[in-house]
Amino acid sequence: MAKKSNKITFDEFVTKAQAKKSNKKLVADIYIDEEFGSVTFNRPTNNQILEYINGISNAVTVDKEGNAVGQDFAKMFEASKEIVYATCPFLQKKELHEALEIVDPFDSVEEVFGIQITIEIAEKLISEFDGTNIKDEVKN
Repeated sequence: MAKKSNKITFDEFVTKAQAKKSNKKLVADIYIDEEFGSVTFNRPTNNQILEYINGISNAVTVDKEGNAVGQDFAKMFEASKEIVYATCPFLQKKELHEALEIVDPFDSVEEVFGIQITIEIAEKLISEFDGTNIKDEVKN
């Protein structure tokens, strides 16, 4: 018995591509913790996602067999801070910077969420918008 071909026409391909594009989530409410609850984040650009994954990958040290043997939390935090800031409209508000007496807008991320929660938020962002589990991605 021959297998049925799953080959599609160009018109079907275009229709599927348009449907996939229109179904992309543009905003998401991400649960932070009991103190903040859920906060709205905008979809990161593909470039922002790639830069984040690159930054996280560069923060992990592996041995000859490919096993993770160390992590540079400063690099992880920097990559996380950038994507969290870029996707959270609240963190970009001048009023927040003034209220917290922040000179460098990127400092608002650490000031508001701290290091560990910022890293966790970035992981949730990537999972929510890209469907990627960053911990599995870094291992591979």
